[in-house]
Amino acid sequence: MKSSLFLSLAAVASLTAIAAPAQAISFNLSAGITGPNGEVNQGSYSEFSQQEGFVTVDFNDGGAPVNGFASYSFVSSGRSGGQSLVTTNMWAPDGSNNEVNKSKYLQVFSGQDVVINFAETLNYFGINWGSESPGNTFSFFQGDTLIGSFGIEDIDFEQVGSLSKQGTGYLDFRAESADDVFDKIVISQYGGGGFETDNHTFQAGTGGFDAADVPEPGVVAGLLALGGLVVAKRQRSESAA
Repeated sequence: MKSSLFLSLAAVASLTAIAAPAQAISFNLSAGITGPNGEVNQGSYSEFSQQEGFVTVDFNDGGAPVNGFASYSFVSSGRSGGQSLVTTNMWAPDGSNNEVNKSKYLQVFSGQDVVINFAETLNYFGINWGSESPGNTFSFFQGDTLIGSFGIEDIDFEQVGSLSKQGTGYLDFRAESADDVFDKIVISQYGGGGFETDNHTFQAGTGGFDAADVPEPGVVAGLLALGGLVVAKRQRSESAA
């Protein structure tokens, strides 16, 4: 049976991921925020999702981008398991106040890894994480070099809230320096169960991420990314599914 986690808006914990060769990528776990127009039924979003320079993929159109700034692919892992896909069901990550998510999200099973390649290096990646399962694993790479990876065993969930039936949180990954930026993320599930995420937010960068340097929200409404990056709600002609 899956366990899950409930996070209040005030419950935030800063933790450090296991990295290779050193602890180089930090992460911050919080409740996240509501959608771009105040939606509470689409899971929680990054606190930076509506700010200039950030790109969000919300999966609401039923697919994931396969080209451009972020390219998603489902790659056989060599492990027995199910078919990873963009879907909607009871395991969708909840909203910032534990509201039921009725939108589509990314579900990863052991049979496939989801690999996200980027046109530029990143210093920030955020995800709405569904009910955590043993075997949920994130890995960050510069080319073929592993920068950092972590699983649920690296996080003390009880530090950020009490367990509930289907509570979730928003997890921010932040490069600490120019040595820690990444251009590939691999989302994996080892063993039974699944790995459920929604509302991925990215920022391109060549140095360490500092929230104090993030500009205030501009006049662009919703999840529009500037500087020629992808628009979160763009209708895509191709999808990985």
